[in-house]
Amino acid sequence: MGSYTVGIDFGTTNSLIAIYRDKEQVEVINTDSGDKFLPSVVYFKNEKEVIVGNNAKAVEVIEPEFTISNVKRFLGSDKTYKIYDMEFLPEDIAYFIFKKLKTVFDEFAGSNNKVNAVVTVPAYFDHLQRESVRVAAEKAGFNVLLLVNEPTAAFIYYDNIYNLDKGNYFVFDLGGGTLDISLVESDEHFCKVLSSVGSTDIGGIDFDICLADYFVKQFLDKYDINLKEDKVAYQQLILQSERAKKELSNLKEINVVIPYITQTKNGVLHFKELITREQFKSISKNILKKIEQILNKFKEENEEYLKEVYNVLLVGGGSRLFLMEDFLNNHLKKAVRKNLNPEEAVVKGAALIAAMLSGKLEKKEFYDVTTHNLGVEDDEGNFEIIIKKNEIYPIKTSKVFTNSIDNIEEIVVHVLQDMAITTLNESISIKDNPDNFVSLGQFSMEIDKNLKAGDANLEIIFNIDSNGIISIKAKDLNRNIEKDFILKKTINNPNLETIDVL
Repeated sequence: MGSYTVGIDFGTTNSLIAIYRDKEQVEVINTDSGDKFLPSVVYFKNEKEVIVGNNAKAVEVIEPEFTISNVKRFLGSDKTYKIYDMEFLPEDIAYFIFKKLKTVFDEFAGSNNKVNAVVTVPAYFDHLQRESVRVAAEKAGFNVLLLVNEPTAAFIYYDNIYNLDKGNYFVFDLGGGTLDISLVESDEHFCKVLSSVGSTDIGGIDFDICLADYFVKQFLDKYDINLKEDKVAYQQLILQSERAKKELSNLKEINVVIPYITQTKNGVLHFKELITREQFKSISKNILKKIEQILNKFKEENEEYLKEVYNVLLVGGGSRLFLMEDFLNNHLKKAVRKNLNPEEAVVKGAALIAAMLSGKLEKKEFYDVTTHNLGVEDDEGNFEIIIKKNEIYPIKTSKVFTNSIDNIEEIVVHVLQDMAITTLNESISIKDNPDNFVSLGQFSMEIDKNLKAGDANLEIIFNIDSNGIISIKAKDLNRNIEKDFILKKTINNPNLETIDVL
């Protein structure tokens, strides 16, 4: 039994696994179909078998009701998928994808090996999303050494390959389903993220959906038939929109043709539509506006740092879009580096970090930052910050709270995460801003019921580890009693034990 350390990029549209070789070479391992990219698509062939990857993506066009894609977007949520009278959570589906990656590696290196992994996550992922990734990977058989933010992993790779000069770098990471923007300071000994922001609702797939919806409208206007009501037809439009989006990076216009897209009483109808670069840009304007809003707020918060930016590094397949280079040039007035490999940078960076952790490569220190404000709800329903965004982690900090009512037996602590883009410097009403917050859970701590209002002293201690995962401790300072609260996810779906991953 051997031991290996790998890097994994678990993506919205594709996932990759890589291993460090000698002489600073990183190999992305091919899947059983011969591709480096494993589509993050799961097809339920029957109640006992799922297919993951290219074959699943091929079937998605004709059996979308048995196929699940883009699951990364729903990690940490309560969304459920119902297939064959079985229910699955997003982390269950993620497990199938990680299990396939484990099989890919076993076929490469042999089975019965211990496989340690550095797994990447979007910088903007919250605690519950990170936990979902970790438990899915470990359930699949990987020993997760570290969760690393995707822009940081990509920067480590670019720095290793190109020996980047000392200075500040703007990292723009547009993946299949997420957007991360990070400002990184680097020299020969370390790289430190100065600030980070993003969205888990903006990615390359949104451009596909926008274009597909445009095609739906054109067809509806022409034939009075809504292709969105036909799952198979709409899935074909999504796939052809993805292809058109990519090809418009090289072509000024492209014909999108889908024969036999639907049947009417008068016969078969075909789909044909010409799309130009300018049309695509216009169709995508709402997505670009969302990116612009995030970018402008980021620029406001980091004005001084941005003055010293050396150049812009692109990460993720979405960054290859023809309109992104002009967009970034117009907004940043900085050189966009072109000699990069944005689709593989994240997984190769993860593999390099894995090699550093296993002692195969000289370690370069790197420091990530929190991307959300973390805190609790106070007695007046306001959000009380305990850890601010853009704090370097690991980090441990605390605040002391008290009781507002006489003779209560416990204090209930509601832990929240602020999802707003801007930095909060004062308490804010949770009730008046419900969309700003995500609940991470709540717990209670018993106190001396004889205490009058204001006499209790309860210290709430937040700890964020190197994975960006939170644990909480409550300490009754009056009685010197401590209680740990670990906000962990688990995967305990019994259906997973009866399903083979192909």
